Amino acid sequence: MEKIALTKAAEVLRNTSAVLRQLSTKYDELLQKVAAYELDDRCRKLATAMVEKGLEPQLSFEEKVAQLKEADAQGKLDAVEQAVELTADQGVGLAKVAEAAAEGGGGSPQGVHPFVSHILGG
Repeated sequence: MEKIALTKAAEVLRNTSAVLRQLSTKYDELLQKVAAYELDDRCRKLATAMVEKGLEPQLSFEEKVAQLKEADAQGKLDAVEQAVELTADQGVGLAKVAEAAAEGGGGSPQGVHPFVSHILGG
């Protein structure tokens, strides 16, 4: 009876090796998928922040995500993320302030708000 148990044990060990290889391969595949989902999520959040700050307005949301994934492939995504975090909202740029000043909007008698006049060097 001991020989039957040893034979079965050897068979189980042979099968175990193949199953462990399959599981290891599947595990590696799943790790890659999770990393891809996490990268996609990170890039989408960063692209949303870029939209909210008015950065790269000529690009669509999906184009921003693609550019961010490209930056990750080059090892630059952390730097881009930091730059976006440090960038001020681009909604009202200096050009818009200058345009408003030239049109005569504002609170002073000359039509230019004193603060705008000061910023523009006037």
